[in-house]
Amino acid sequence: MGGPGSGRRKSAETIERELRAAQGKPVVTPMQASRARAAAAKTTATKKAAAKPPKLVAIVLRKVTQPTGSAIEVQGKAEELFYNTQKAAYLDQNKFDAVSDLADLDALLMHELLDFRYTSQLASGKMYDGIFLPYRAEEQFRQNKLAEAKIIGELKRQLGLTRASRDQQQGSVADYIANLRLRAREFGINRNNQAVEAITLMNELSSIVGTFDRSNEFERRKTGIENDEQIVAWVRDKMVPKFHSIDAEFRANGQKYWVGTI
Repeated sequence: MGGPGSGRRKSAETIERELRAAQGKPVVTPMQASRARAAAAKTTATKKAAAKPPKLVAIVLRKVTQPTGSAIEVQGKAEELFYNTQKAAYLDQNKFDAVSDLADLDALLMHELLDFRYTSQLASGKMYDGIFLPYRAEEQFRQNKLAEAKIIGELKRQLGLTRASRDQQQGSVADYIANLRLRAREFGINRNNQAVEAITLMNELSSIVGTFDRSNEFERRKTGIENDEQIVAWVRDKMVPKFHSIDAEFRANGQKYWVGTI
């Protein structure tokens, strides 16, 4: 009971393979086709993943106080730490009396902060928000760093913060001796102030002890000195700190600016 339409029907894939074979084209087996589709899907997924934008990092602005007292905002904790550390070092190691010097120090710190910003981003290859630096941005940052270096050098020269300025300030032997005499005079004045304060405190202590010795229990309660322990406490809490505060003030407001040059 056979006929032209009898027998198993050929699948579309089988017919396609036979046609490709008859035409001399490469024949793709079902297994090969499946693997090709899987590879294409994997490639598409990889491209989609690569096309996703990088995760952005939020930039938190932080306030810092300039040497002149005005407040500005910087980008992130690292810049805040850098600015405050630089400011503290300049103010601790140098003496700026004029307001114009403090304004110049404001400018110096600002340009050093910009140089720090460019350096940090060039080193990491990323901007603060996490985006990779384009090549043009890297080139611009390098140019910016060169410009900042020139400005920073000029501001340091104006403020006398360069090595050449320090060497020039040392002057000749005659200048050194004159400076030494001036510092000795300042030191002598401080010692005189300490001596005056010591005499004043000793007289006060002598008065307290004398009053304590001459008084009865009722009189001691009225004066507030009822026993020996209170006299010792007065010496520890008032006399000693007040005497040492004179030398501490001299070191903090005078001696620290020249002690390393003598």
